[in-house]
Amino acid sequence: MPLHRSPAHARRPLLRAPFMPFRPQAMRAQAQALRSNPSFRFAVMLAASALAGAIVTVVQWHDDSGSVLQPDRTAALSDRPETTVYRAAPARDRSARGWESMESEGERGPPSNFPRRVKTVTFTPPGEVTAAIPPADAVPRSTPLPALGLPMVKSWRYQLQNINPAEIAGSSSDLVVIDSSSDEGAFSKAQVERMKQKPDGSRRIVLSYMSIGEAENYRWYWSQRSSSWLGPENRQWRGNYGVRFWDSAWQQIIFTYTDRILAAGFDGVYLDKVDEYETMGHRDEMVEFVSRIAARAKAQRPDFLVVSQNGDPLLVDAKFRRAIDGFAREDLFYGEDGEGKRNSNEDIRDAVRHLKMLAAEGKPVFVVEYPRNDAQAQTARREISEQGFIGLIAKRSLGAL
Repeated sequence: MPLHRSPAHARRPLLRAPFMPFRPQAMRAQAQALRSNPSFRFAVMLAASALAGAIVTVVQWHDDSGSVLQPDRTAALSDRPETTVYRAAPARDRSARGWESMESEGERGPPSNFPRRVKTVTFTPPGEVTAAIPPADAVPRSTPLPALGLPMVKSWRYQLQNINPAEIAGSSSDLVVIDSSSDEGAFSKAQVERMKQKPDGSRRIVLSYMSIGEAENYRWYWSQRSSSWLGPENRQWRGNYGVRFWDSAWQQIIFTYTDRILAAGFDGVYLDKVDEYETMGHRDEMVEFVSRIAARAKAQRPDFLVVSQNGDPLLVDAKFRRAIDGFAREDLFYGEDGEGKRNSNEDIRDAVRHLKMLAAEGKPVFVVEYPRNDAQAQTARREISEQGFIGLIAKRSLGAL
């Protein structure tokens, strides 16, 4: 059906705006007027600066929107032999970021539409720090145990044969005197350190035996033997030879021996055959020799201990007493004239008098007896204790603790 238009829909003539002729000279004049206006120029510069800042901010924000912990960094962390705890995700390289290197990536505030980044400050409690947790099987760093003072020793052991470091480590004794080597060779520093620790974790003193009045044909220095210092063989101890201990070549061997004992980590040295002067003479030279050994050792390690065995008449010499830290006496009550034989009262009295001179200066006196039976052992223990000395009952072979 055809559509009918109402009179309102009738075609109307178009209304046209009045014609404005193009005047380029007038427009140029207006533009010139705007450019010469300071306010207009300031507004244009401000708008351009804001636009440029917004563009730079958008570009940087887009660049930082990636994941903080990158996959390759995660892989690198997983290869480390320890577990690492982070309070925040590790930051990327900050070598060229100026003062922003003081912030972690995890401390940045959330993004916003504002064109400038918001800086935030966080407080880290003292207890919450970035730390590395060692693996469960990590070995703790060894810490040297505090030295035990020689006057604090209450018990001791003396063994020169069949030495087993594990057995010594299992002992409860405060002090052990051993040879610096076994049939397998010299003890290592690690073995010496093991022997210094008691089963309860406390410290013991480990001294190395060294004979300075006799040469032994199984020692490292035997190839250097010389007729200038080598004397006759000891008929009671085969392979041991008296020496002219005042000879400079022999003394140099002993100095080198002392250096080896120091390097092995022993707490000190136990000097034997100091009484060789009773056979060879040169008493003053023995005092000087012991003093030189002590001075050399203590120059390298001031806490290095020097304990001298036998030759107790030397204790009347103040120089000798100053040189040593302790003294040991074999056969104080039994054995001077034969195994199991009681010493004379005079010999016992003189020896005790000498030993008391050192004890009066606060230095310990050790006594080792080799009794023939249990009755002698009990008597020796009692008499040693009555004198205030530190006693030991052993077999003369010194083959066991």
